[in-house]
Amino acid sequence: MNILRRVKAELFREPNGDKWSVVPIGFGLLLILVLIGGILFTTGWSEQIKIEPRFILLAFAFLCMGTAEILAADRRKQAGLLRISSITFFLLFGGVTIGSVLLSTEGKDQQMMAFYFVLAALIAITLWLAWIFWKSGREQ
Repeated sequence: MNILRRVKAELFREPNGDKWSVVPIGFGLLLILVLIGGILFTTGWSEQIKIEPRFILLAFAFLCMGTAEILAADRRKQAGLLRISSITFFLLFGGVTIGSVLLSTEGKDQQMMAFYFVLAALIAITLWLAWIFWKSGREQ
């Protein structure tokens, strides 16, 4: 239960307010501008517009991540909600990307993609737990 309290404390901590928080916001806006530019200049208005949903998810994830850090110091709940939504958008981006790859491949390629997905998930969970334990040990 101690880990859950630490995760909650980390998600709902005060926003940093540093100058580097504009980098993810800028990257998210750049992705949105590239998508809009791709719609306007490659497909035209009369053709059917096809937008890759995963890049919109990625743009919103970066926008939420950066916005959570530039809020005022007393906006802990809003910053926490933006951090949670950022994590959700990143997970949705990964799921949509893996799902589109699995749908476009067959046979052994699908098995290899499933293996790599499970391996990547195990590595991510291991690194996250190691970070939590390292941080809790450092604070004591």
